[in-house]
Amino acid sequence: MLELLQALEKVKGDTKLPAFEFVAYGSWDNPHYQAQCEAIAAGLDFVQLRSSVSGGDKWQAFADADIFVFAPKSPEGHPWSVVEAIAAGLPVVSTNRGAIAQSVRDGENGFLLENPEPTELAEKIGLLLKDGGLREKMGRESRRLYENQFTASAMTEKFSGVFEKILSEKCAE
Repeated sequence: MLELLQALEKVKGDTKLPAFEFVAYGSWDNPHYQAQCEAIAAGLDFVQLRSSVSGGDKWQAFADADIFVFAPKSPEGHPWSVVEAIAAGLPVVSTNRGAIAQSVRDGENGFLLENPEPTELAEKIGLLLKDGGLREKMGRESRRLYENQFTASAMTEKFSGVFEKILSEKCAE
């Protein structure tokens, strides 16, 4: 979150960007880190830090968004929030951690960064804010990827294929 807020400080000075609001949802487990983030956010009038949401409130937050940013520094498995963002048809800016690359295809449905470096985050966020056509194209690709890879029927079909392959190999022995 700290790097993202630092990126938003950089974006703040770009006069070519349309007006926008950035809403971050989550919880804090480190009071010192929280204070650092809140201090930066206090200087950015377009940033709101909110508590985690779930259920209908979460889906409304996705519906209200134009871009989803999730840029962890630490290893991740396959964060469900990224899958939910692509289900909502959002372009995603993220870091290449764990299995995130299965949901975010760099240049196709978002941007996949090696590290959550503020300058690069600011560049990708700014690009998506400036280019509505690119945002829409990447959002459509996110939704297409979700429908092809992450719906219950798509996952069931993949599991069936894996089981059939294993069983056919065992039966051939």
